[in-house]
Amino acid sequence: MNGSSDSTQTSNTRKTIIRKGESTVKINRCNTAKLTATLLFIIFALATNNVSAMSQNDDQATMISPKTYRLIVKYRDSETRYKRKRSSSSISQSLSQTSGTQLKVLHSTATNAHVVQLDRLVSMTEAKDIADQIAMDPDVLYAEPDGMIHAYSVPNDPLYRNQWHYFNPAGGLNLPNAWDVSTGKDVVVAVIDSGIRPHADLQNKVLPGYDFISNAFIANDGGLRDNDASDPGDWMEKGVCGGGEPFYQRNSSWHGTHVAGTIAASGNNGIGVSGVAWGAKILPIRVLGKCGGFESDAADAMLWAAGLPVLGVPNNLNPAKVINLSAGEIGPCPMVFRDAIQAVRRVGVTVVVSAGNDYQNAQLTKPANCPGVIAVGATNFWGERSSYSNFGPTVDVYAPGGEGVFGFDGILSTVNSGITTPGGDGYAYLAGTSMAAPHVSGVVALMYALQPNITPTRVENILKQTVRARSFAFPCPFCNGGIVDATAAVNRLKASFPAALSRAGQSNR
Repeated sequence: MNGSSDSTQTSNTRKTIIRKGESTVKINRCNTAKLTATLLFIIFALATNNVSAMSQNDDQATMISPKTYRLIVKYRDSETRYKRKRSSSSISQSLSQTSGTQLKVLHSTATNAHVVQLDRLVSMTEAKDIADQIAMDPDVLYAEPDGMIHAYSVPNDPLYRNQWHYFNPAGGLNLPNAWDVSTGKDVVVAVIDSGIRPHADLQNKVLPGYDFISNAFIANDGGLRDNDASDPGDWMEKGVCGGGEPFYQRNSSWHGTHVAGTIAASGNNGIGVSGVAWGAKILPIRVLGKCGGFESDAADAMLWAAGLPVLGVPNNLNPAKVINLSAGEIGPCPMVFRDAIQAVRRVGVTVVVSAGNDYQNAQLTKPANCPGVIAVGATNFWGERSSYSNFGPTVDVYAPGGEGVFGFDGILSTVNSGITTPGGDGYAYLAGTSMAAPHVSGVVALMYALQPNITPTRVENILKQTVRARSFAFPCPFCNGGIVDATAAVNRLKASFPAALSRAGQSNR
């Protein structure tokens, strides 16, 4: 997530769950004023039979986002001189001499940059100083810290009536009529997240994915990179991430499963919930584990998701048209993200990211501040910017992320019922910009099903041109952008390609 990924559990039995950071809510400036209005939402929840949702060997002490022990270094002639003609040990020795710090090359990224390990845990400021020293070498194209990101959530499905975020006229996605045009049939959406758990509402929806986590402690599954994108759980004991983080024991979030369900949970199957694009397929790619995940792993995951080659990893046989990254952290956009986003856009892939839950300008948050992404802020039941959501000109559009004050004013989707390790199927309410982004990814999938060759730029333009206004009951002077309107977006696209889309629409209904 962008910022904290703390979680708050409403009960020990996990009947409903609210989470903080990307998956919860900070009760701050706006929430007090909203409590009266929230009583109206309670009436709504009772009237719709509110659901009892089933809830859901590297150095261990070094996994904390404000610090790192890795850098990313890319040489100007990386493909030949520094990749083919020099060994990892000689590059390590050269970098150590240049920086005055003991460094070791771990592996190369898909864009021929080197992931380099320091001999100790350092602050991001010290890591940048070391990287700047390395970057003074004229043979070096760039050097930067390898920071960490964190997980920042009408069919006959019985819980659909609790998914206010699809149909509520003030804060919803205006989705039901869009399904008359497209359900996102067979569009592949990559969920770069914590992995996925098997779930009845995702049956036959999940393609073979990949685990890109390159750190054994973070992976928490006994291995490093492999072809198993299953989520083993990301529970954490107090202080295990270093520097006292987390400040209390945290249970597994099943974050990736919740995001996947919002995008493509089966619709009209008579069970559970529905996804925004319930005809789409999910490509699960695991980059987040205990304490978060490294940017270099996420960058490689983006490239692989788009069908581009990654050294040492089998080719992806199911390239995605849409990439959802509901994760991030405070800081400038790293070059390793810029390279990856530019590469996937060149092959026609749209990248959707969460804007962050820090109640600040999203220009300060990566990857929302990276060029070429669709950065999504969160709105609540009333169509206002959610109190925790980042804002500012970097936010392209808003979508339902919920408020999370009472749980059921969050986003309802699929989870696992396990507290730490995996259990059975479950459903839970989560709130955050992590939940807003997959709403937009789902709408983008509806669009790709209608026009497979649509460009990422065209996708973004249509989304922005068809938004509806947010509520201004609680002014947000630094906010811009409206709420994505699914029906307006697909109808705008259909109108622009009438002959082809008339046939596509019939095949997607």
